[in-house]
Amino acid sequence: MNKKKKSIFDDKRVVLAVAVVLAVVAWVIIAGFIIDNKTQTFTGVTINYRQNESTYKNLDLAIVNEPRTSVTVRVEGNSDTLRQLTAADIVVTPNYNAVTGPGEYEIPLRLAQTGTYSLVEISPSSVIVRFEKIQTKSVPVVATADSVVAADGYYKGTLTTAQTAVEVTRPDNELRRIALALHEVPVEATRSETLRYTVTLHLVDATGNDVV
Repeated sequence: MNKKKKSIFDDKRVVLAVAVVLAVVAWVIIAGFIIDNKTQTFTGVTINYRQNESTYKNLDLAIVNEPRTSVTVRVEGNSDTLRQLTAADIVVTPNYNAVTGPGEYEIPLRLAQTGTYSLVEISPSSVIVRFEKIQTKSVPVVATADSVVAADGYYKGTLTTAQTAVEVTRPDNELRRIALALHEVPVEATRSETLRYTVTLHLVDATGNDVV
């Protein structure tokens, strides 16, 4: 009768020794990853307000205030990854999901993507944003040419424009301020002939101040 050959792994002491070695190797590998991880803080990270803007634009809304443009972000990751990371690589976006209509909202901020690093903190973690309804109205066009005078023997006739009105689409609070679209002929001259100019329209309020 043939005796079954014994394997070294039949010896419990060998198995125990191998298990200890494997455990030590696994611990060294895991510890290496843990020790290699660190956190890093980036200042001046730009907030991308245009990403996901369809969320509020589909509601015919527009941002009408000037919210803060940058934040401080702290991330955690492998030291090699963080060494190559810059503030320009980090994309912070507002979460517009709570916006349902006109008004002022405290909008939470989030990282658009993290890749091989994870977010620890965004400071501040939210921004105040005010939304207004987008409206359209017809605005009369008025032309002026105060710096153009008629030559001797001529008179300055009535100014005419190619359009008598233009459609303007703006946030409601801006639209209420707009009184007319102004054509200003930017020429200082004495003329004896009919002039035709292409000029830029300026939207102005009732007192003649530009509405930006």
